[in-house]
Amino acid sequence: MSPGGLRFAYRMTPWVKRLIIANAVVFILMVTLTRAGTVSFEALVTYLGFDASRILTTPWTVITYMFVHGGFLHVFIN
Repeated sequence: MSPGGLRFAYRMTPWVKRLIIANAVVFILMVTLTRAGTVSFEALVTYLGFDASRILTTPWTVITYMFVHGGFLHVFIN
């Protein structure tokens, strides 16, 4: 038995930590840009979100879609 009586402990891998940080950074940037009035939330979702019908014109969305969240609760639950 390990210290503290826990048999199996959960540890975050370095890549999971990096993904969490990347999601938080993109979310903060999106909130900052939309509150500053620089760009609308809908425009950011259109630019970064995945849409199969636009894959040839926006290939980066295959990666960026995972960083687009609808709000703090959405980020937190994910």
